[in-house]
Amino acid sequence: MKHDFPSKIIFLDTDGVFNIPPYLKFDKRCLENLQTIIDKTGAKIVVSSSWRDEDSERMKVNYIEHGFTEKLWDEIIDITCRGYSNVIKGSKLPIVRGNEIKAWVDTHLKYPWHATPSLGKHYQLLNEDGSFKIMNSNKLGIDYQYVILDDDTDMLYEQKDNFVNTDGMVGLTSKDVEKAIQILNNIKD
Repeated sequence: MKHDFPSKIIFLDTDGVFNIPPYLKFDKRCLENLQTIIDKTGAKIVVSSSWRDEDSERMKVNYIEHGFTEKLWDEIIDITCRGYSNVIKGSKLPIVRGNEIKAWVDTHLKYPWHATPSLGKHYQLLNEDGSFKIMNSNKLGIDYQYVILDDDTDMLYEQKDNFVNTDGMVGLTSKDVEKAIQILNNIKD
């Protein structure tokens, strides 16, 4: 997986988006719909699904064996963290996917110098005398856009305008594709 973070990101779930009943292979129509979103927006994929794996080669083999295309695989740039691995043992704190996505957005898009410290100087605002003033964070919707494609609803309220809730029995539909393209291309109704 590449670690080059573009301005348009698709946070992608697997089950209920392109892996639909009877769950034998990824649904070709749904994968074609995903490719349409990429073709019309230039977005890249960050896998937020439970199908994500720290071992990118093992993950690739698994996806390709289930029908993911090489072309789509090449659009994957990263995976989100697994929130439960960051929770204190015995905690009752719920780990929702929205928190995992927020952590990725904050680290890689909103405050990119955290993920890539070499970008730090690029985002510094300096006083007239050249001394450090503050770090300049990006503003959502100006410097980047993202969409979440998922059949579950465990997202954060602040993500509601970036969320496309697919029907887990049907997967990614043409209506979902239209909504995702509008979000990624920042088209207001």
